[in-house]
Amino acid sequence: MTLSLNEFEAILKENFRKNSLAELLSEEVTQKLYSLCDLLQKANAQTNLTAIDKTEDIIAKHFADSLLAYSHYNKGASVIDIGCGAGFPSLPLAIVRSDLKICALDSTGKKIDFVKSTAKALGLDNISAVCARAEEYVATPGVRESFDHATARAVSRLNLLSELAMPFVKIGGSFVALKAKDGDTELKEAEKGIKLFGGEIDTFEKRTLIEDSGLESQRAVIVIKKFSPTPEKFPRAYAKIAKKPM
Repeated sequence: MTLSLNEFEAILKENFRKNSLAELLSEEVTQKLYSLCDLLQKANAQTNLTAIDKTEDIIAKHFADSLLAYSHYNKGASVIDIGCGAGFPSLPLAIVRSDLKICALDSTGKKIDFVKSTAKALGLDNISAVCARAEEYVATPGVRESFDHATARAVSRLNLLSELAMPFVKIGGSFVALKAKDGDTELKEAEKGIKLFGGEIDTFEKRTLIEDSGLESQRAVIVIKKFSPTPEKFPRAYAKIAKKPM
C-alpha cells in the first residue's frame, strides 16, 4: 500500500458517497478496509488472487460492488458466499455487517487460505472459510437448507448458479445474487429453474456502480425467496448443470 490511511480514507469516502454507501463507514470500518486493501495487494504480488490491484479499483470494484446488496441480509443472519474467490463479497460484508455470520466457500485453496488469514488478521470472528465445491459441500451433514441467505458475485449465469445456491437456503430465507448489466436477461433464463428449486422472485433492483474515474457500470441485485424445500436430487453434478441448466 503506497497510500497513507488518510489518503485512502479520502478516496473511500468519495467513492462510497457516489455509490450511496457512505452510511456504512466508521473509523473502525475504514481502518479494516484499509488493512484489507493492503493485505490483498501484498498477497496478490506473490500469487494471483485478482486482476483488480490498483487501490482505487479495489475500493470501487471489490468493496463498493460487494456492498450494493448489504441491506438485503436480515439482521443476525447466517450467509453462505458461493464462489467467494479472494473474499468478495464475504470480507467487506463481514466488516460492515458484524451482525452477520458468514461462510465463505470456494474450491480454490489459495483463495480460501487468503480469506482465512485475512479474517484472522482483521479480527473478523464472524466469518469462516471452506475449500470445497458447492455441489459437494451442500451434502455435508447439517449444511443443506441451514443458511438464512446464500449470496454470490461474478460466479456464473443465474440459471446455473440458482441450482447451486438454493439448496443451501432455509425455507423463508433468500438467495441474493449480485449480477452485471444483463441481470434481467439472466433472470428470464433462470425463472423455470428457480421455481423448481423452491424459489420465487422477490426483488430485481438495478444499480449503477460508479468508479473513481467517474465511469459507470450497470449492476443488478436479484433477491430470490425460498418458499419450499429444494428437491433432494438438486444440485446435480456441475458438469450436468453446465450441460443442461434447468
